[in-house]
Amino acid sequence: MLFIYIKIAWRNIRRQKGLSLINIGGLSVSIAAFIILFTYIRHEASFDKFHPNGENTYRVVTFFGHDGSTVFPRTLPGIAQLLDEQFPEVTHSVRIKPEEYRIQINDRVFAHENFLMTDPSFEDIFHFPVLAGNLSHTLSDPSSVALTHGLAQKLFGHTDVIDKTIEVEQYYLDTLQKRLNSRFVALRIGALLKDPPTHTHLQFSALQGYASYDPNYSRTFSNDILLYFQTLH
Repeated sequence: MLFIYIKIAWRNIRRQKGLSLINIGGLSVSIAAFIILFTYIRHEASFDKFHPNGENTYRVVTFFGHDGSTVFPRTLPGIAQLLDEQFPEVTHSVRIKPEEYRIQINDRVFAHENFLMTDPSFEDIFHFPVLAGNLSHTLSDPSSVALTHGLAQKLFGHTDVIDKTIEVEQYYLDTLQKRLNSRFVALRIGALLKDPPTHTHLQFSALQGYASYDPNYSRTFSNDILLYFQTLH
């Protein structure tokens, strides 16, 4: 029976070639559009689904304007301490500030590397696999830095980098000249992470402790911190 249907369909296609071409072409375009749209939606819906307890992780945003219609996805760094002290249901909170720093190794300079300055609790909320070293200890030490697999390969040509030293650009507020300046600081590589997947909004090449900031510089932050917290339920 199926063979008969196929035979009839083939005869109709041969008799009405122009109309058949239009119908088949339209069907092919529709199927292709559906596949592309489905793939895009599935990718968008998969963002950050791999983090444990992700359904109980929240980001603090700031509302501006008389009617609160303007939303800014950042806030003040001091809000993290208030969350920990005044809301017992909050189990973890973490501050994140994206930066673009230069890295120097001997006479080579690598520009615009994506750093996230963050707290040791980063590992308690987000799951980015650690390949070597200790991430929590690294983020607790202002003289240490964590690199991704890709950045380590870019800088050294290999990933056996734990305890090696690199020089990283750091901002500081020059109180005498009253202006922002930068300098290179030697940092020990304390952890190596797997590269972040494409379906996460936190893209980075390196992680460094929030406490590494120059205190005078960090006091200038105003509504410029990504702040996340996690609850039990």
